[in-house]
Amino acid sequence: MTAAGPVGAKRIVGYGDEISVLPGQTIAFHVSCEPPVDSYEATIVRMHSGDPRAGAVGLRHTPVLPVGVFPGHTRTTVAGSYGVAPAGDALDQEVLTPAVLALPTLAAGRRQVLLAAEKAAEKSAGEAGEKAGGASVTLLLDELLRPAVHVDGRQVVRGETPLTVSRWHVLVAVVDRRAGRVRLAYGAADSAERTTAEAPLDPASPGPAGGTGPGAGGAWTVVFGAELGGGTAPRHPFTGRLERPLLAREPGMARAEELLLGDRAVLRDAGDLIAAWDFAEDISSWDIRDAGPSALHGTLHNLPQRAVRGTHWQRGTTDWRQAPDEYAAVHFLADAIEDCRWPVDFTVTVPPGTPSGFYAARLSSGQDEEFVPFFVRPAATSRRASVLLVAPTATYGAYGNSRFWWESPIQEAVQDRLVELGPEEQYLLTHSELGLSSYDCHLDGTDVCYVSRLRPNLNMRPGHVRAEGYTCDLYLVDWLEHEGYEFDVVTDEDVHREGADLLARYPVVLTGTHPEYMSARIFDAFDGYTLGGGRLLYLGGNGFFMNVNFDPRRPWVMENRRVDLWERDEETQRAESYNSTDGLRGGRLGAIGRSAMAAVGVESATMGFDRSYPIVRDDRSRTPAAEFVFAGVDSEVIGDYGALGGGAIGQEWDNAAGHVPAPGHVVLGSSRDHSLVPPLFGASKPDYHGDVVLLFKGAGCVFSAGSMAWCGALSHNGYRNDISTITRNVIDRFLDPEAFAGVAANG
Repeated sequence: MTAAGPVGAKRIVGYGDEISVLPGQTIAFHVSCEPPVDSYEATIVRMHSGDPRAGAVGLRHTPVLPVGVFPGHTRTTVAGSYGVAPAGDALDQEVLTPAVLALPTLAAGRRQVLLAAEKAAEKSAGEAGEKAGGASVTLLLDELLRPAVHVDGRQVVRGETPLTVSRWHVLVAVVDRRAGRVRLAYGAADSAERTTAEAPLDPASPGPAGGTGPGAGGAWTVVFGAELGGGTAPRHPFTGRLERPLLAREPGMARAEELLLGDRAVLRDAGDLIAAWDFAEDISSWDIRDAGPSALHGTLHNLPQRAVRGTHWQRGTTDWRQAPDEYAAVHFLADAIEDCRWPVDFTVTVPPGTPSGFYAARLSSGQDEEFVPFFVRPAATSRRASVLLVAPTATYGAYGNSRFWWESPIQEAVQDRLVELGPEEQYLLTHSELGLSSYDCHLDGTDVCYVSRLRPNLNMRPGHVRAEGYTCDLYLVDWLEHEGYEFDVVTDEDVHREGADLLARYPVVLTGTHPEYMSARIFDAFDGYTLGGGRLLYLGGNGFFMNVNFDPRRPWVMENRRVDLWERDEETQRAESYNSTDGLRGGRLGAIGRSAMAAVGVESATMGFDRSYPIVRDDRSRTPAAEFVFAGVDSEVIGDYGALGGGAIGQEWDNAAGHVPAPGHVVLGSSRDHSLVPPLFGASKPDYHGDVVLLFKGAGCVFSAGSMAWCGALSHNGYRNDISTITRNVIDRFLDPEAFAGVAANG
């Protein structure tokens, strides 16, 4: 069971079209307000801290730019993935044959469109600005998964036998306006049996060009996995897989099925073919290619899943790059969302000279308040700080709008308390259209493999009830400012684009508290930075762990195939583990040769949110190489306090257990005597204590706190505590360009 929090649901939410900007660049903000909020004030603020709980550092920010007062509008978001291919006048045919291979994965209890050819009639002068009715041919499933053909918005024929969930089917229809008949044939793709149905076409139907004959009227559009109905938002979206949708002139049923099931080569020479979209082409993109003679290429929208098994999959194949023909399907999802497509409410140009840091658009109306975070990275011409903080936006994206932690019954055991729902969670309960996190599943149980930041990310908010991620990273921001460090901020998406060269501008680099997700390029940048002499403080836990990728054409989209860890069946784990966007295997970075142990000296151990634990100093920490870490620290037990569970090792943490000590690897201390919670959930190692480590890499060095709770201890006792002292000692020594001496191995 769950317990609601003491505050009500949010009534203002928003998102920006950029997350990392330079001074002088512009961000557009999109906002939705729930009644009775009819206006709000927007102010750009610099964020200093983000935990308003009693005894914590508070929620503090400084206004830097008043923007204005704006009217509040309630915005609508329409989910559902689909594809669109403009077709011009190519479908001005008296006989039109749509056909497709379809595998439904959800009995949705409503209409689901597989393929729609739509044509809006030409607008007359008196119809300017309005949609005029036109022609359409739609192949769909009804609420019981029975195939049907609609012509010009009316059902003409429907089969009586429903399709079977999770089984591939052949569907072929012939719409013959000349003869006034519509025929339908369908059946399992692995069977020769077909169900057929036939019905007369209503003579009142307007015909292929709005009643004026071929060649007149507006242009055709072909829509896959939904229909548009003359609008711009998907209607009646399909949940399941489609392969090789095609449109032919007037072949018989058998010929259409031959085109569907035959070798791809048959498409190139088919004279009766208008268009056939081959999803085996350009799998790494959102483009869909017409292999037929008309070149009616299209585009996918709202994040359907690519690189998924089709009808020709051979069970021994695991990598789509080696056999794209076997992955010639697209998985459409009725609850997927890429872009909320809300109108722009206001824009902000970041003033020249704005210091780098954590910022947000604060939207307020009476007691209602919303923060839309973004980051200002340093301008190339600005004076550069000596310390760089890399905000883990990949992890923010992976957890964005997550529901799993309140929906999964094991969560209360992991936390040893009732799950609390804050205002963001209460908003998500009534606004599922804002999309899911990488930890959730779509309506049909499919893992969420793509997430987008063109929507409100309600986990990425200061004061979030779980005090993780963004809120926890503000503990570090608060401490750096309190200690007087000048620091610049970039995001890991910036590192993905610019690589180790971006990090190399700084003698000291800090991670956030949970850099769990990163692309191979980000991992290589961090590793290359330290191997090249850079000094890194890894101040989080469960980091350098999971491989993601940012889409090169749509950089707001991140792909995250959580293989190895999530509730996928064994066959899916094996066969659909490779990213569509870059071809690398998803899941653990170690599976693609990126070792967290080699990069930062620890690797993910386990998690437990019931409480956090102190560190017991290790005798090996007294080696000459490590003495600087503990200057001014007398206690043997360190970090038995903190805002996150009352200790410095907690939530999710790392260790070096199971590895032979390497030269330059010094264990400084370890946690002990954890509760029984960690083995229940997420334990990836049998020895699940936490280790704090110093790793020397030639001239470079890494300090690994190895715990998400470390930064939550920095402000304890007015910032006068051992965790604060150790962190300050390490940064100060890392800023000293003097080479490290007396490096010793664990022994």
